[in-house]
Order: sequence, then structure tokens, then C-alpha cells
Amino acid sequence: MRILHMFPDTNYNVSREFIKFVNENFNKEKHKFVFLNSEESVLKLLANYENIELTDEKQIIKLMESCDKVILHSLFYSRSFKLKLLFSPKIMRKTFWVAWGSDLYNWDSRSKSLLKYVIKKQVEYLLRKRVRYFVGVFPPDIVVFKQQFKTQAKTFYTGYVASLNNLVYRKKLNGTCLSKKRDNHLTINIQVGHSSTPVLNHDEVLQHLLKFKDENIRIFLPLSYGNAEYGDRIEELAKQMFEDKVICFREMMDIDSYMDHLSKIDIAIFNTERQIGLGNIFPLLYMQKKIYMPSNSIMFKYYNSIGVSICNYDKVINMNYDEFTKPVCGDNTQKYVRDNIINKQKKVELWRNVFDYPME
Repeated sequence: MRILHMFPDTNYNVSREFIKFVNENFNKEKHKFVFLNSEESVLKLLANYENIELTDEKQIIKLMESCDKVILHSLFYSRSFKLKLLFSPKIMRKTFWVAWGSDLYNWDSRSKSLLKYVIKKQVEYLLRKRVRYFVGVFPPDIVVFKQQFKTQAKTFYTGYVASLNNLVYRKKLNGTCLSKKRDNHLTINIQVGHSSTPVLNHDEVLQHLLKFKDENIRIFLPLSYGNAEYGDRIEELAKQMFEDKVICFREMMDIDSYMDHLSKIDIAIFNTERQIGLGNIFPLLYMQKKIYMPSNSIMFKYYNSIGVSICNYDKVINMNYDEFTKPVCGDNTQKYVRDNIINKQKKVELWRNVFDYPME
């Protein structure tokens, strides 16, 4: 059986780690990885495997028709390509959709033109509705998929594999550093979100943090990918409000440098309702950092339901500085990450369920 994996022209770190995972743990002769409409320079960012290829829309349909299974890693593709899929029932019957986040939770975001929005929404809805095989990387994704599209599609949970080779998980950790920092009056490092994405509501967070401006804090805003125009606005606003106490990242960092940065963060805030930023959240959980999310967040509800403490961001508006920076105690976050996120054998078996699933 030959399986074609298709990736969008974005988030190459996640793509690279997945390709490495498959080629090291499965028969790589049976897997082909293609990137649609990417530049040749992209190959330098990816692992040096022979089963990676760059292609365009003219060739991709032929490739998809020739394979036994098609696995779409996210649905961040052009409207023309999605229309081709909709009018290719033979391909749709063997297509698996791996949801990355916004293509499951924000697929119906509004556009300026009402007509364009109606057309876009119809295309996006029909494509998802007709998917026969759905793959979630976060347990609640499957529930959300079924609720939105009222579908009888076969679903799989596979988990997120990009964390498996993260050096953070090989370090010996001594628990949260917030207590020591508070006692020694050291700077508290606060990170807001992980990307230049409007659903993270950076401006609201900055307004809520403004009352702590005179405290010994430093605010970090990773804005290196996503909506660049939105990132410009947030950077300008943050510097107006916090001046030299804010640091904005506008260029991509290599994974080891970024993880070193996360190790110095004390408090992280993800002010969003949907699943997002798992590649940031998992190492932050493992390092026992204090994480805030709104109580209506699907991530907040899930983590607290399994005994992993996430702090309620809704309460920050009424907190004083001591309450805001109070350490989280008695948490089992490291065990959760060890058992579920970096358990390589478990990930292999979960993905084997997808790769070996018999087609109708």
C-alpha cells in the first residue's frame, strides 16, 4: 500500500518532525511526502529523505489518484485545489484529514465580502463534511469534528509527534522557578501566545497586564509567523504600553534556541477558546510553567478534566500581582507529558492504526 502525505506551505518544523518520525518507524518505501507550491529552498529546511517532493496543482491530482491513501496534513490549501478535491469523489473516498487547529476550529472565519464569505463557507463545509477519515492530534478534536459536521466518518486519535525529539524532555528539571524568583525579586518572564494569530487576542491580554507594568516583569511576544499585519499592530501597541519591558520576536528561531527561550518563561498566556500552540504548551507543561487559558477554552476544560492544572485567565482581571504570580503546586504535568506526549511507542501504534486501516 502506498500512502501520499500532503503538506501546506507553512509550519515546516512540524512537517519535518513528522516526516522523520514516519521514515524512522515505518517502511519509508510506502510513504511519499509532497509539498504543494513550495519553493526549492524548502527542501533545505526538511530532512534529507528521497521520498520528499515539491509539486504543483497540475501534478498533485495525478499523484493522489495513483496512491492507495491520501493524508492531508491540515487543509491550508488554495480554493482551486479544494474544489478539485470536491469534484474528485475517487480521491475523497481514500482521503484522511489530519486537523492542525484553525482548519478545524476557524474554518468559517468571515471575509470582507459577504458573497465571497458565503461561497468560501460552502466550499469549506462540504469538503469537511465529505471527509470519510478524520485524524485528531488533540483528544477533543474528534468531538468537535463530529459536532460541527454531524458525520459518521471514521475517526482516529494519533497525538502530536513533533515533540518526540525535543531536547527539553531530556533535561533534569527541578520544578517551577516562580517561588525562587518571587523570593529573590527577580524578573518574571511572561509570554503571550506563540504566533501572530488574532484568535490569541493579544490586545486584550496586554490591557489586562498593564496594571503590572511597574512590577519587575518582562513580556515576550512571539510574532514570527501568522498574520504579519496583525503582528505589526500588536508590536506597536505593546511597545506603546510597556516600552522596554516588552520583547517581540519577528524572525523564526531554530527549535533548540526557542526551547531554551521557553525554559526561561515563568508564565504563559493563551487567551483563546480553541486548540492551538500544542508545540509550545507541551514543553511548558513539562517544565511546570504557570499557564493561563480562559475557562471556556477547549484546552482549559480538557486539561483540568484529566487533572492537569491550567489557571483560569478570566480571573486575571481581578488579580493582584501576588495572586497572578503565585506558583502552581502539586501538579502532575510532567507525568502527563511523559505518558502521552513523548511516549514514542504509543505514537507509533496510534499512527499504525491510520496507515494500516483497511480501505473500503
